[in-house]
Amino acid sequence: MFKNLKNYFICIGCNYNGSLSGCVNDSKEMFNTFSKIDNEEIYLINDQETPVTVELLRNRIKEIHEKSKNMKYRIVLSFAGHGHSGGKIQLSDSILSNTKLFEIINTNSSKLFELILILDSCYSGGFINLKTYKNISNIIVITSCNSSQKSSESISTKYETKENYYIGVFTYNFTNIINNLIENNQEINIENIFNNDIWLIISKIANQSYQIK
Repeated sequence: MFKNLKNYFICIGCNYNGSLSGCVNDSKEMFNTFSKIDNEEIYLINDQETPVTVELLRNRIKEIHEKSKNMKYRIVLSFAGHGHSGGKIQLSDSILSNTKLFEIINTNSSKLFELILILDSCYSGGFINLKTYKNISNIIVITSCNSSQKSSESISTKYETKENYYIGVFTYNFTNIINNLIENNQEINIENIFNNDIWLIISKIANQSYQIK
């Protein structure tokens, strides 16, 4: 899943001044997990200290494209925050359609690159995968739920401090599985991540079913 190319991870989380509780934690958990993967550079963007704006995202994307002019690369963008029907996600200042997000990610690219989107947001299954978009040669979209479902947060406990904290149900299990794969020196791929009974349990208890597009 993350092999063969240089990976640039962008981990985004928006709590919107308390409208949501766990999305900043989602971004941190994704950041901590992806930091363990070889051949990567990683960016953490959340609204804990500053709004997550389109301009901020464009600047990070531009930086990645400029760094990668002489190599093959992949952008892996995880997003936790509000999702809207019709396949839209919400930053601090804008609601983005799938096409608008692809346009932002493609801007300033000078060569072909790959893209993986991981969306932990309500109605995220409605996000349309165009498969390719201009210089984006291959797109994979992984969502926390289908187009009619909401994405749940829950309270978990940090092992080291016993502190309770909110985190997305999808993100919590997604990162736990990847961490276990890393610890056991197993390949990180879609089959190994989603060939796990926990996803069936989540679909029944939390009424959210992941989608891979």
